[in-house]
Amino acid sequence: YTDPDRTGLNTSSDYAFDDGGKARTWSASSKLTVDLDGVNLTWISDYKDFTKDFLLDLTGDPANSWFWIGESEETTLSQELRFDGATDTLDWVAGLYYLKIDNQSVHGLGALPNSSFAVNGEGYDIPRIADLQSESYSAFGQVEHQLSDTLTVIGGLRVSRELKDYNFETIFVPTTIENNRPKKWDYAGGFSYGTYENDDDSDTLWNWKAQLNWRLSSDFLVYAGVTQGSKAGSFNS
Repeated sequence: YTDPDRTGLNTSSDYAFDDGGKARTWSASSKLTVDLDGVNLTWISDYKDFTKDFLLDLTGDPANSWFWIGESEETTLSQELRFDGATDTLDWVAGLYYLKIDNQSVHGLGALPNSSFAVNGEGYDIPRIADLQSESYSAFGQVEHQLSDTLTVIGGLRVSRELKDYNFETIFVPTTIENNRPKKWDYAGGFSYGTYENDDDSDTLWNWKAQLNWRLSSDFLVYAGVTQGSKAGSFNS
């Protein structure tokens, strides 16, 4: 490959846009702690908002071939209400947790009208549209009981209810062009390859822990335990 104007290493590209990729995020959180006469109450709230847009030249060569566009918006909200306390030989914690995730994303392959992969001189997009709604409800508790000066037993349990609602569609649409560049998704005049829907997919997950600690000295700890953990599945988009 030779630079067309032969003036340096800079070259031109159909996808070299100054606003081709950008991301924005913001969040807010709060924490409240109250002493209820020996029992501590903790309430934690968190909200996050994510937005991402990007445009990618798939081949990176001088020829105009394929591009890839992605757009996504996601919000998350979590709430945790926790109680904890302690006696001379017992430490305990119990609480409730809630998480909601709302995600909409569109991403896909396309070609401009002057691309070598255009169809009869017409550009096109093949966006993949995904909508995923997730909710999680959990209750948890753990105790740590001191059997002697050197032995401590720990037991914990967490149960979660996971709910997911997922929709996915792939469509073929003409490229929206402004100054010979992709501008935004426009589904008018396109046709669908089909849709996938999975309404109200739910599952109940159990996590638990049992452990015995033997403290030989202030510097040495021997322990044995069994733990079961689980993570909710999701969908590829």
